[in-house]
Amino acid sequence: MREDQRSLLFDSVEVDRKTGTAWSEELQKTVDVYSPVYAGAARVALPHGTPIVTTSGELVTPRTALVTIPWGNTPREGDRVRVIGPRAGVPEYVWVQAIEASAIPTACRMACGAQ
Repeated sequence: MREDQRSLLFDSVEVDRKTGTAWSEELQKTVDVYSPVYAGAARVALPHGTPIVTTSGELVTPRTALVTIPWGNTPREGDRVRVIGPRAGVPEYVWVQAIEASAIPTACRMACGAQ
């Protein structure tokens, strides 16, 4: 990602992937276990009705947020995104609906929705 574009990433997120379940003694129930995929700078925007184009050519409109992180990270559909210091109108956790395909990748844009 070019340095001038990186300066636009003024939010912060953590992207986690569900890796299984485990018993929680504290909660006395089975809980999901997540592994980190990415933590750092991001741009979080409210959806504005414009769809992204996925690698399969499908058009997907973000339902809750459009999250952009530097290219080279490997999020997948279904990953959980925690928005650090939640922005107005965006819940603390959103889930990746789809990832934008790009001919010249400089950033990874993810259409996200609430669970």
